[in-house]
Amino acid sequence: MQLKLLLVPAVVVFAVGCTSTTNGPAPEVNPPANVLKVAAGKYKVGTENSDYTLSSDFWIDRNEVTNQEYAAFLATESGRGLAAPSHWGGNTPPAAIANRPVRNVPYADAMKFATHHKKSLPTVQEWEAAARGPKGSWFPWGDDPKKANEKAQIGGYYDDEPTAPVGHFADRGGNTWNNARDMFGNVYEWTSSKQDGVHIVKGGSFQTPISLGKVTLGYNGTADPGSGHEGVGFRCIWRP
Repeated sequence: MQLKLLLVPAVVVFAVGCTSTTNGPAPEVNPPANVLKVAAGKYKVGTENSDYTLSSDFWIDRNEVTNQEYAAFLATESGRGLAAPSHWGGNTPPAAIANRPVRNVPYADAMKFATHHKKSLPTVQEWEAAARGPKGSWFPWGDDPKKANEKAQIGGYYDDEPTAPVGHFADRGGNTWNNARDMFGNVYEWTSSKQDGVHIVKGGSFQTPISLGKVTLGYNGTADPGSGHEGVGFRCIWRP
């Protein structure tokens, strides 16, 4: 009997110790710089406004990847040997477009950039959750398509280039609900989702007409992943 009584406190202490460890504080999340949180929850996606439940938080780049950032990647071991975008006219971008979104990047090369930075490309649903937000807005500024060309880079060239500097429309109503920039216009953005064997691209571009046509944040464009496109760039997402 004495042995049994001696064992009881040991068991109790062990159980308390396990409980304390299990219910300890969650590990702190330290996202990289210049990303914005998109919280788990319910969102609207697609032109049909279908319900989508995001099961876990993620963080999305504030800006589209710029020519300068992509040039820095090409100089790394991960990017060495990849072709420079054709509009650069060489191995480095002209200084005038350094802070404008990179384009003419094939899907696989965009994925390599993301992987190098310990990120990924968003699914079409993740992209829309980030762009449209909890209210499911059709545009970063709301649901009204009027004067879209004053809030986003659409309808042709900006000065002597097709694209505008990233964030140029930030103070003109062009930011999303969580302050992501240029998710409408400038360049379409690669997603990891496919439709009929090609990848879905989102958000419109400088080639989107001022009349907009069918293009909203819910609209799915498509692009051949095997080649770069003059109107397609990308941004990445990060998860801990």
